[in-house]
Amino acid sequence: MKAIILSALFLSAKIITAQDIITKIDSSKLQTVILEVNPTEIKCKLFNYSEGPLMHILKTQIAYITYKNGMIEHYTSPVINTKPMSLKSGNYYNNELFDFLTPEEKDARCEKLYKYKNYVGFNHMAFLNNCVGFNYMRDIKQLNLIINVPISIGYDKPVITNGLYKKDYIETSDNFNYNRLNFQFGLSALFTPNMKREVNFLVGPSFLFTSYNVSTELKYTAPGIGSQVFKNDFEIYRKNYGINVGFMQRFNERFNMTMLVTLGYKIDNYNEKDPYGIDFVNSISPSNSRYYKTNQTDNVYANYMWTIGYRF
Repeated sequence: MKAIILSALFLSAKIITAQDIITKIDSSKLQTVILEVNPTEIKCKLFNYSEGPLMHILKTQIAYITYKNGMIEHYTSPVINTKPMSLKSGNYYNNELFDFLTPEEKDARCEKLYKYKNYVGFNHMAFLNNCVGFNYMRDIKQLNLIINVPISIGYDKPVITNGLYKKDYIETSDNFNYNRLNFQFGLSALFTPNMKREVNFLVGPSFLFTSYNVSTELKYTAPGIGSQVFKNDFEIYRKNYGINVGFMQRFNERFNMTMLVTLGYKIDNYNEKDPYGIDFVNSISPSNSRYYKTNQTDNVYANYMWTIGYRF
């Protein structure tokens, strides 16, 4: 009797190991006899129904196969159906754990963020400076490059500009004010190390040309005239050369946000030969000539841009 039981167990084990087990990506299993393996599919019959129809199973539906000789062949990674309980750990994109994706899968997932090449954003920092500002940007993905064209028009006294650059332009009691930013336009080349992700880090050269309406009052004393005040309104044409550093956040294929900090230097020109009245005052008050000269040694320039805009 004992010999019969051992023989039955040995026969059962042999039967089990004589089948090929196909595990699909949904974790279901099929006990089969594989007849043919093609580049795209597996041809087989059910192990317990050898006279049944021939089955064709695509390889894309198969996670792995355990052959009757014990060898295991993997085809695709099994799908993990369990969703994380919390979104506080790991990196998520569209509510899926982004860290589980391969670099190639991340590239494919972010590809739709680059569907539209053009971007127009409203510059909120220009609004705080009593200006209306917009930025046009164009993706050049082949070069990992974004072209940036900022444009601004002022409608009132630029408070931020006055706070940063309202200094004595003359070495005496001088009252100088920026009255309005007439217009501003520029051009930047923003390079990024990677244009296959939802965040682009940006760095590149910047040029800005700005026209300001300004006013100055110069107090002086001349022989036979007494105390006088020279007043003048004129235009400043300012060129800014600098370096941009910042990033672009692509929330989806339509809406983006950009932040840029620009550091550089400025060069001023004027629409008049003697806008501050220095030559005029010195000509009627020679004794005070040494006090009336320009004091524009600080040419450092800084700018900050924050835009939220739309792609098209």
